[in-house]
Amino acid sequence: MRKAKRILAFALSLVVVFSGINYAAITSNEVAAATVSTTEWTNNGLISPANGSLIGAGYIDVKWNNNLEGVSSYAVYVDNALIGTVSPTSAETLSCEFYTVDVSAHTAYVSATLTNGTVVNTNTSTFYVTKKGICINEDMGVGIDASSLNVGWYYNWGFTAYNEKNFKNRSFDNMDYVPMIWGQGTVKEAAFENAKKNGYKYILGYNEPDLTNQSNMSIEKVINRWQDFCNSGLKVGSPATATAPCWSDKWFKPFMEKISANSSLDVDFIAVHCYWGTDLDSTKGALQFLQAIDQTYALYHKPIWITEFAVGEQHMKLSMADPTCAENTRNFLKIVLEGLNARSYVERYAWFSFDPEDNSTFTDSASGLWYRNTGVLTELGKLYAEIGNPVGYPAKTYGVYTPSGVDTSAIACAAAVKPVIYTALPNNKKKTIKVNLKKVNNASGYEIKYSTYKNMKKAKTKSTTKLTYVLKKLKAGKKYYVQSRAYFIMDGSKLYTGWSSKKVAKIKKVAKIKKVKKVKKAKKAKSAKNSKKK
Repeated sequence: MRKAKRILAFALSLVVVFSGINYAAITSNEVAAATVSTTEWTNNGLISPANGSLIGAGYIDVKWNNNLEGVSSYAVYVDNALIGTVSPTSAETLSCEFYTVDVSAHTAYVSATLTNGTVVNTNTSTFYVTKKGICINEDMGVGIDASSLNVGWYYNWGFTAYNEKNFKNRSFDNMDYVPMIWGQGTVKEAAFENAKKNGYKYILGYNEPDLTNQSNMSIEKVINRWQDFCNSGLKVGSPATATAPCWSDKWFKPFMEKISANSSLDVDFIAVHCYWGTDLDSTKGALQFLQAIDQTYALYHKPIWITEFAVGEQHMKLSMADPTCAENTRNFLKIVLEGLNARSYVERYAWFSFDPEDNSTFTDSASGLWYRNTGVLTELGKLYAEIGNPVGYPAKTYGVYTPSGVDTSAIACAAAVKPVIYTALPNNKKKTIKVNLKKVNNASGYEIKYSTYKNMKKAKTKSTTKLTYVLKKLKAGKKYYVQSRAYFIMDGSKLYTGWSSKKVAKIKKVAKIKKVKKVKKAKKAKSAKNSKKK
């Protein structure tokens, strides 16, 4: 969030930037604290991150007790790098914020320098960071042991965590929770107040406002309410449209245009919903999904949270009972998770677990991670559990994951998109071919190559930003093969799609009509006249 746009809800804050760990902020709770011995502070001074904990990537607080007597300053270290310093106050606790999306083990400790020059350190906490989470409501979560999935965070489409609601499933009690303001019926003030009371750092915006059966809110209505989000002191996620942001021309893109036009409004990260049902029988579908994530980042250059995704498509039967469909879904999940974990701009993701026992006509049961009543993981759930875990974390394992070996780079994902040439129409008289292209969403431009050889040997290439292009100065009597590809601009570099299928167009020879010169006609007429005289 832009600094000018945030109203900080802290009594004390200081921002520091240190190498790869960004935006360290020191905060405090203004309550007097009783002092303890140096030994006790060493053992119990560090509050969080707890040793051995698994937490969501992004902004994380190092929090400690401010109850050691005679402290002149504190220094906070993450991965043995100094991320911030602060002087003691009358506060009971202090905290220092840092940022990481590095899925790995990390360490943290606090060093206190006393007025007599003595240095006292807390014990070092080793904690683990993951991007992986789950989206889960009470009906979905009755039987699941959250730890069985090795996830570091969750959300439930509301603003109250399960431990606050006395939900009978206690496996979520110590897990990082992210609240959401679902729709216009949610009391924003209560949600913001609850988030601050519990020390939550993030809040998710409206859920699928572009659907009538979801939050169903107009862009104007959301914009009118968005200032409250920006003033909340929380890190704010965009509304999550049912249509992925990179394709949402009617809602998300106009919304972001209005956000950009108003200097008092912003979003901190982009929330994405994306359900996939195309090219599931190959790696292409997974790479195209990742390319949609790349497009979204290229449009807005903000961190990405994929808060709902799965294999799912209206009017398609994607059943777990179908072995081929189940295998394709596992292949899709594996490749996509590998790609998301490799992308530094993806902060978090949460798969949507459909009911694996749904036998309806257009079921999406192939995407179920666990059986609702028992919590037993499906084969897909076991795979989800085994991917994206930090090295060294004592993760639950099931022996189902082997790396895909698929190249999930942005270059490879762009190449998985295959453009289409609608028509290649020859004009024999002008010796031209008019090429009509199908639009590729968010493409910056196109290339068209053509050759008289079927294998495209000696092909010539033309560039255009338009969907119609005329190839000129062609040769009569020749057959031409034509292909196109699109490109995207990402961080200043061009990423090319694959080449389209070939279109064939032949320039036919036009028969020439000889013109008789007037001079020859005059001579012929004169000759005929002379012969008559004779």
